[in-house]
Parts: sequence; C-alpha cells; structure tokens
Amino acid sequence: MEEGHGLAELAKPMYDKKMWDDNGALIQPPTFRAVADIVLVVVPALLLFLFKLSIHPTEHKQANQ
Repeated sequence: MEEGHGLAELAKPMYDKKMWDDNGALIQPPTFRAVADIVLVVVPALLLFLFKLSIHPTEHKQANQ
C-alpha cells in the first residue's frame, strides 16, 4: 500500500507534488502549484495597494485635469 502511494507521488508532475512528507503532520502540505497560485494573487494585490498609497490625492487630481 505505501509503495503504491510512493509510486503515485513520483509519477505526479513537479508542480503537483507535496512540499514535504505528510506522515503524522497536523496540516496537509501545500503543493508547489498552490504556493504559486497564492503568490501570484497576493503579490500583485500588495503591489497595487502600495502603489495606490504612494499617490497623494492632490497629485492625482492635478494629473486628471
């Protein structure tokens, strides 16, 4: 049974493999794909938020006129 599970894990593409062994773990390990999905959502949102903070309201009004 364990051998079959190990072979199934080896057959998966790199991005679908778990990041660590989950035997006895309290939480399920993420896959590389899940981490990449999170990073590709959070980082652009954070950058956009920081960019909007850097624009002062008075400068923004002058640029629109």
